[in-house]
Amino acid sequence: MNQEQIKQALAFYQIKDENYAKKCLKSLEELEKNPKLLEKVLAIRERMLKDDEYLKSLWNIEDLEEILKESSIPFLTNIILLSAYPILKENRRHFSHKQIKIAKRRIRESLLNDIIKRGYERIRISQMLWGIYFTKERIIEIGRLQYEISFKNPLTNEVEEGIKIHIPRGKTLEIKEVKKSLNKAPQKIKKYFHLKKPKYYCCSWLLSQEVLNELNENSNIFKFSQLFEIKKGSECTSDILNFVFELKECQNTNELPETTSLQKKLKQHLLAGKNIYLGIGLLKK
Repeated sequence: MNQEQIKQALAFYQIKDENYAKKCLKSLEELEKNPKLLEKVLAIRERMLKDDEYLKSLWNIEDLEEILKESSIPFLTNIILLSAYPILKENRRHFSHKQIKIAKRRIRESLLNDIIKRGYERIRISQMLWGIYFTKERIIEIGRLQYEISFKNPLTNEVEEGIKIHIPRGKTLEIKEVKKSLNKAPQKIKKYFHLKKPKYYCCSWLLSQEVLNELNENSNIFKFSQLFEIKKGSECTSDILNFVFELKECQNTNELPETTSLQKKLKQHLLAGKNIYLGIGLLKK
C-alpha cells in the first residue's frame, strides 16, 4: 500500500475528483505514521483477499471496528478498498470485458456514494466489504440481478454449492427483468464459477414477512417474493434503515422520514416496538 498504488487505483476506477484523491493520499500519510496500525490494516486486508470465510465474518465488523476506534484517519476504509485493486485487474476468473466493467462501476459506487451522497467522512465498512466482494470476482451481474458464489446453505450452514441473489439499487424491480436475468444466469454461472446445478438463495429485507404484509399483491416486491420458498431469518432493522430510509442509524424512530407509503407503514411498525426479520428465500424450481 503506497501513494503510487492509490493513484493507480483512482485512475483504474476513473475517480477524477482532486479533493477526493488528496484526502486518500493524506489518509495514507497519516496511516504510515502509525506502523502498528498500518500492520493491522495490511493484515486484515490480506486476510480478506485470501480467506472468503473471514471476509464473510467481517459483516459482524468487530475486527474493523477495533481498528477504526484506534484511528481518526478519515479515509481509512477508502484506501483499504482502493489498495486491493490489483486483484480485480488480474482477472483470475477470466471475466468478460462487460463483467469487469460492471465490477469497476460497482466498486466505484462503493468508493463514492457514502462520501458524495451521504456526506460521511469515510465509506462505511459495509461498502468497503461489498467492494472487496467485487474485487475478488465473487459476484457477477446479469441484467437486473447480481449473483454471488457461495458454498454454504444459509438455512442450515451446511456445505453446499450455491448462489446468493442480490438486487442492486437504482431501478424498479420489474418481474419481467428479474425472470430474464434468472433465465440467463445458469450459463454465466457455469462459465465463471464452474457450478453446474447450484441452488439459488436470496437473503433480503425484500423477502421479510413484515414487509410483505404491508404490500399489495400487484407490487413488484410481492411478485418477486413469490419466486421463492421463504423462511424467517435474523432481525434486520439496520437493513430497513439503510435500504428503506437511507440512514446509517436512527436515535429517534419518530424522526424517520415518511416520503413513501412503505416508509410510513414500516415506521409505524417500528414505533409499535415490533421487529422486522429478513426473509431467506430458496428459488423455486
